[in-house]
Amino acid sequence: MMSKQYDVVIVGAGVAGLKAASVLAKYDLKIAIIDENPSLGGQYLRTLPENFKDRLLKFKTAVKKEGLKLIEGLKNSNVEIIKNSTVIGVYEGDKILFDKEGRSDLIYYKKLIISTGVREKYFPFLGWDLPGVFSLGAVQVFLKSNGVLPAEEIVLAGTGPFLYAVAYEILKAGGKVKGIYELKKFKDQIVFSKGLLNFPAKLVEAFVYLEEILSNNVPIKYGWGVLKAEGDDSVERVFVGKMGQDGRVIEKSVKSIETELLAIGFGFVPNLEIARSAGINIVYNEALGGWVVETDDKLITSNENIYASGEITGVGGAEKSQIEGELSALVLLDSLNLLDNSGKSKIQKLVKKRKKAIKYSKYFNTVFSVPLEFYKNIEDNTVICRCENISMKKIKEAIEVGPSDMNFIKTFTRAGMGNCQGRTCGPIIENIIKSLEGKTPKPATMRKPIKPTLIGNLKKFYEERIKSS
Repeated sequence: MMSKQYDVVIVGAGVAGLKAASVLAKYDLKIAIIDENPSLGGQYLRTLPENFKDRLLKFKTAVKKEGLKLIEGLKNSNVEIIKNSTVIGVYEGDKILFDKEGRSDLIYYKKLIISTGVREKYFPFLGWDLPGVFSLGAVQVFLKSNGVLPAEEIVLAGTGPFLYAVAYEILKAGGKVKGIYELKKFKDQIVFSKGLLNFPAKLVEAFVYLEEILSNNVPIKYGWGVLKAEGDDSVERVFVGKMGQDGRVIEKSVKSIETELLAIGFGFVPNLEIARSAGINIVYNEALGGWVVETDDKLITSNENIYASGEITGVGGAEKSQIEGELSALVLLDSLNLLDNSGKSKIQKLVKKRKKAIKYSKYFNTVFSVPLEFYKNIEDNTVICRCENISMKKIKEAIEVGPSDMNFIKTFTRAGMGNCQGRTCGPIIENIIKSLEGKTPKPATMRKPIKPTLIGNLKKFYEERIKSS
């Protein structure tokens, strides 16, 4: 049985991937878009359950409106949609191996666009591994995928605009937000607020969220952080306090809040595993969110047949992703000599629009990063690697006895060897090293499979597709 071959494969069906697919669909090409979710759209355009649809869709950004139209358009296009599929790795010979519903399969590409988006970033504290401590995104998934509020009363803490977006959705769904505790001080956010004046759509979005939050009398505390979560079987109370510049709490400000659920979020980090498995270069740029895929202005990576679009080139939101999805597709088409002069002109316009969008990325990632001083003051008994139950004390011991290297720390402590393969603890440990040693370590060496898969699936694939050919 021959594996399928495509002119273009797009990995990731979020805003960037959808936009790229919709542009390419107008041409006589064999195209596939592959994503691990059951429906197109990623987190931003996640299909809403009927019981929350009317309430949560009252306000839609221009990007969201277009994205929903793109999803409908792709259903009747020449693009093959491969859903519920987890990419195991990109291999030499332009091959992508993936798992779909309990089976492994292989496809070939001539050109590849990687649009794998972001995941949430965390700052650890005592009790953050308790049941009932959710990420902001997990609360959103409960609402958008299941039509369920995970709790009636919720405390939100962390830093960044996502706090307000999730608070808005909780309130619209009928829940109660007991407080929003933003780690960054209000004065620190003035630069970001001024930056929003250059992005009217984002400014409108911010006003919509704040109007709902303030009209429900939700307290907002700036410069406050979570110190500890407590409870017997799950979180029952959280301790919050005003934070000093050195990352230490101002003791007299500490208070406890009874709550059914604590939702935390500290920004985002690009999902680079698939890009790294393809062997393309990554580069560290703190203003773009940390480690990102290295591209030129036209989103061509170190491999001329592979393009990167969306959050993996710099964390910057849906508008940037939409621009880059279209840009990557047009540049790809130009490489195949399929563009006319108007298409070539559109590329130049999008390159300029992208530069403007990157300015927002730099505002966002600079203002809402957790200060390095805070990492120095994480308590020794705080869990850093949740999968392997590795404490801050163990991480510091590893840094003291060996090189400040992610591979060494992984070997010495087992941090990053669990089911998530360092996706949660990796960025935390990088920042701990940076705070203590003053340098940014490279991510740990990555091996395929990049996500857990069953040996039985691979064995069956080998017997059916490789051995028999």
